[in-house]
Amino acid sequence: MNGEKRSPFLTAFFNPVNLGMLALIAAAGLCAAWWLVPVGLLLWLVMFAVLFRDPALRLNNIVESRVTLPQGLQAPFERVQKAQISLFNALSSASPGVRRTLRPVQTAVDRLVDQAYRLGLRMSTLQNHLLVSRVGPDPQANLDQLKEKLAAATDPAVKQELGSNLHTLEGQIGNLNSISNTLDRFQAQLTGLSSALENVVTETVQLAAQDGTSRKAGLPGVLQSVRDQAHALEEFEKSVA
Repeated sequence: MNGEKRSPFLTAFFNPVNLGMLALIAAAGLCAAWWLVPVGLLLWLVMFAVLFRDPALRLNNIVESRVTLPQGLQAPFERVQKAQISLFNALSSASPGVRRTLRPVQTAVDRLVDQAYRLGLRMSTLQNHLLVSRVGPDPQANLDQLKEKLAAATDPAVKQELGSNLHTLEGQIGNLNSISNTLDRFQAQLTGLSSALENVVTETVQLAAQDGTSRKAGLPGVLQSVRDQAHALEEFEKSVA
């Protein structure tokens, strides 16, 4: 997922067919068939626009541009992302009329997955900090040692210093535990989101197989499911702000 990234513009520009067309246009100009140049350029612009606006190309570039999340977050997010791609593939194989009717579902899911990814990037900072904190000495072991020293100390100045250090370390451990709990909650959030999106894909496929009236009647319920997940992410984000 973190290989060479290329924008839709560059992907369309460097497409072999488009490059071949540019070569033909240049050859026509060199051969004095100048009247073919504007015709060829117009055709090339049409081909370029078709590729540039290709939804599959744009989704692929979005997926490829997402950096890998830290350990513990990437796997559940990939399941969320897989549901997004599954929905796209299912709608791509449907008839144009069905795609038009159900396009709001794809749009809503795309926004939801982007929302989850942005939140994942925020949680990545916490995850990385937690991993780094576990590389050094165990804070809990240090806390136990300080408690033993404090219990054995008799000098008031030493006891005051040890007590201050103990308070600081307890605060550090509390913060680390809070970060760990937040990450556990976010992982659970992603797991629930992936299950909900997989159900959205199933419901959308079922709607695609129904008649137009039933399809339009069932669409609001599917969209509400996506909105509920977006609201859940918003509430989680507020709770960790």
